[in-house]
Amino acid sequence: MWFDDEIELLLKNIGSVLCMGSRDSDTVEGEGEYYDGEANKEDKVRVAFVLTTWFKTGGHSSLLKIWMELLEDDCEQYIYITGGKRGEAYYQDLRKALENKETHIRLLNFSTLSAGIQQLVHEIEKDTPNVLVTFIHPDDVVAVSSISVLRDKPIVIFVNHADHVFWLGRGILDYLVDFRSEGIKISRLLRRIGNSYKIPLTYDAAGKGLSGSDLLTPKKSARIELGIPEGATLSLSIGSLYKVLGAPDIDYFEVILELLKRNPDHYHILITTPSSGEIIEKQFKRYRELRERLIVKGPINDLQPYFIHSDFLIDTFPYGGGLVPLEAAANKVPIIGYSNARCPLFGNAGFLPEDYPFIARRKIEIIEYSEIMLKNRELRDGIGEILFRRYQAQYSPAVVKSLILSLIKGEVGERAVLLEDVNEEYTLDLDYINILEERFLGKKRFRPDLYMLSLLILETTKGNKYRRGKHLLKAYRYNEFSSIGETVRYTIAAIIGNRRLANLRKRMREVARF
Repeated sequence: MWFDDEIELLLKNIGSVLCMGSRDSDTVEGEGEYYDGEANKEDKVRVAFVLTTWFKTGGHSSLLKIWMELLEDDCEQYIYITGGKRGEAYYQDLRKALENKETHIRLLNFSTLSAGIQQLVHEIEKDTPNVLVTFIHPDDVVAVSSISVLRDKPIVIFVNHADHVFWLGRGILDYLVDFRSEGIKISRLLRRIGNSYKIPLTYDAAGKGLSGSDLLTPKKSARIELGIPEGATLSLSIGSLYKVLGAPDIDYFEVILELLKRNPDHYHILITTPSSGEIIEKQFKRYRELRERLIVKGPINDLQPYFIHSDFLIDTFPYGGGLVPLEAAANKVPIIGYSNARCPLFGNAGFLPEDYPFIARRKIEIIEYSEIMLKNRELRDGIGEILFRRYQAQYSPAVVKSLILSLIKGEVGERAVLLEDVNEEYTLDLDYINILEERFLGKKRFRPDLYMLSLLILETTKGNKYRRGKHLLKAYRYNEFSSIGETVRYTIAAIIGNRRLANLRKRMREVARF
């Protein structure tokens, strides 16, 4: 299932009912944290970014940050964070990064989804942006319900950063931004969205500007800080752990082990998510030899030093990377790609050309292509240079900025044709997708009861303990917990509540001092 019009109509009706009375009031339930940057002195287009939360690491927030930086000279910007407490942790980082700019931040803070919807409608209608750009999670009901009932609704550009899953928002968008051809095919043929625009991903190495000059630091031979001996070769993979687990026909860790076994002077680094510790430890138990020359790190905020030190990138599989191949190309790092024939949608983001000679389709090809790379430095340098030129010509910040502005200003009188024709049928290997979801995704990524439990733990209303218990039992039943530690944490919080839990932690810290 790729869309659900009935749910979106229900969310619209809910928003309409909630806003009937709140529009007549100057205040709404809940208190947010707001920051206003410099005033708009040139009557620029007002662009508002709606996001569920902000992360210090990962491609989602990196992409959002790049878009904001590209538009900061041309637009006055607003940021609405709908995730409530989930967005609070990084609010100060975001505010500090945007200080002294024409950017205004609205971090919503609410204890119920109803209050969140009322807050977001109130803030957007008060600020009156010309364009809304959504970077929301697939299940962000606050954003979808609110935007659907706005008075004088601005143009809505929906950024399809989760193009491989079901998401809410089809009914609120005016234009859909896809990053790759596979995403456009899904949007046109399965989501039934005709006004899809292709704007590729981009990456500005080390924030050096849009010219493409001085992007790189010369590669260093010394890798002491990584524990890599002089003369050894080093490959790199970057991605959330789900991207390397679950496939029935190829095992990421098995492939890396075989590569390391065959090449005793080769090392490999996997940079992944911070919650991966227990799962990584299981892989080490399966393949004890991996401990010697497989280095696992994460989360890492600044990836460029790792690109500089690496000889080549092995893209994650069965799920390919999004921004990672672009970052590698911007740093002149050659890439071993993977073509997921059973589900091209799960492959890379379309950066590598179709005739690129190092796109593997089988386990043995990943190993063989890696061996070609690690044995030939001149080849690595040549491939890195070719990919860098492709990045500059088609994916650089300057190129992408012009496409974004063309779309935004299209409603102001400079309409640009960015559409890509899709006339073919699109078929999916549903059995393969179900296997992946059953083995990993279904348990780790889509956790509705755990999400509701997170919100309820923050509340102190009467009868809340019963509701917490109800969703806790459902989370048990549907196996939504990713580890024993997470199960214990949520169980304790659900039983005693957030306020008592905070007091308990405070007392424990006081005892620890003695």
